[in-house]
Amino acid sequence: MTLMDPLGLEPALVEHGCAQPGLYRAFVPLFIQYYGRMHRCLDVNEYPGNAIRDFNAMALAFMDVVEDQHLPLERELLAEFGIDLSFDRRDPQRRAALTGTACYQNCYDRLTATVMPVVQMQSLSYGARLGR
Repeated sequence: MTLMDPLGLEPALVEHGCAQPGLYRAFVPLFIQYYGRMHRCLDVNEYPGNAIRDFNAMALAFMDVVEDQHLPLERELLAEFGIDLSFDRRDPQRRAALTGTACYQNCYDRLTATVMPVVQMQSLSYGARLGR
């Protein structure tokens, strides 16, 4: 952990050989931010409905980006940061309630923007094998 990487994410990305480090650099802090917001609402006895909805929308947006871009889900990397995304994403009512929110769309767009094109991923992978 450093000032530039307070979560210690960079070594974990390398250790797990993460194919899309930019996506996980964006998602892990986003997850922690929304999770913290949800718990702050509960701690101060504030109605957490919107915070819970936004947290679920953010997590669904991440899973949709991974699925839509045909990316591997780095479960072990996420588990290292205490993140479990094993919720039911197929429930049509839940999907409709979450995908229609501004939070979902903002998170989806933000996370999609971090995904490297396949050609760039292959180039990085090739360079890594050559020891560059």
